[in-house]
Amino acid sequence: MGLRITAHHMGGSSSALRLAIEGGARVVKLVHAFGEAQLYKAARPNIIVIGRAFVEFDAGASADPEADARANFAAMLPHILGNPLIDYWESSNEPGGQTQSEVNNLARYCAEFMRECERVGKRAVIANFSTGTPQPELWPLMGPTLEQAARGGHLLGLHEYIGPPTSDTWHQFRYRRLLQWAARTGTNVPDIVITECGLDNIDGRGPWRNWLGSGPEAAQQYVEELVRYELGLRQDPEVIGACLFTSGTLGADAWQPYNVDGSDVVDRLLAWHRANSETPPIPPPVTPPPLSLVDRSVRVRVAGLNLRPGPAATGAPLTVLLPGTTVVVREQVGVWGRVTRDGWINCLPAYVELV
Repeated sequence: MGLRITAHHMGGSSSALRLAIEGGARVVKLVHAFGEAQLYKAARPNIIVIGRAFVEFDAGASADPEADARANFAAMLPHILGNPLIDYWESSNEPGGQTQSEVNNLARYCAEFMRECERVGKRAVIANFSTGTPQPELWPLMGPTLEQAARGGHLLGLHEYIGPPTSDTWHQFRYRRLLQWAARTGTNVPDIVITECGLDNIDGRGPWRNWLGSGPEAAQQYVEELVRYELGLRQDPEVIGACLFTSGTLGADAWQPYNVDGSDVVDRLLAWHRANSETPPIPPPVTPPPLSLVDRSVRVRVAGLNLRPGPAATGAPLTVLLPGTTVVVREQVGVWGRVTRDGWINCLPAYVELV
């Protein structure tokens, strides 16, 4: 199994190719570094290469989304025709999605952009919503466009930045809200690419270099955050990759706090991947814990332990707890222990040990 986390290549990068190729990724994203596609295709001909050109769409301000889609596509066409190794092109970047009007406009824009791509034998990565959007109740407005994307072999792009380990599902794994809605309604959705991920300004956090620092200890902390996200992504085959923002900066100082070049983040992540290329299977429950665990501390002893929304192995996990994570059991129902306000873990000895 390859890493789900892959490269977001912004040009001049010393780490992006290694992350995507040595990590066995299915997909990589190039931002105005389109000539680098030949390096990725030479190393792995079947890797999916996504291109992002700098065109913008403001769903809240658009008076004619279809015309805007055609205009943006026309502006991108020289890049598209000049870079045949790029398989998919992003339709927009963080276009809005907080209101019904914005999502309606975006659905129309994406539908037209896909049609334009198909005219020249290409496919799109539509939407690329910013982290924390759209509002979950607005997904039905995208339904017909998502169905169109699935039929045409296009992809859905989302941005997800990492929140605190046991509390945030509004930003990380947010795509599961879409998958749950699609399953309830029978809506076909395309494969998903997280076109940006990493650390950003969420709940007191920030870009990793600003929040953690830039030395080896900071890199290791960042990798631990990424591994937790990776373990969750591995549970959802609908997500084919997550592009780590960023490798390279295109010379823009604003992106340096996010940049993994010049650090050993990629080395450490690849080392973890080599040791954990497959998530070890969790053994089935056999016997309940022999004593009450309420108000006692337990430590995770498996490669990744699901934090569930209730005392049962059903429902999408809220997040994944890393091995060595220590939590306090606040309530116990059979073999299940509540360790956050609404998060439960299986407390069998195969999964956790008393501290």
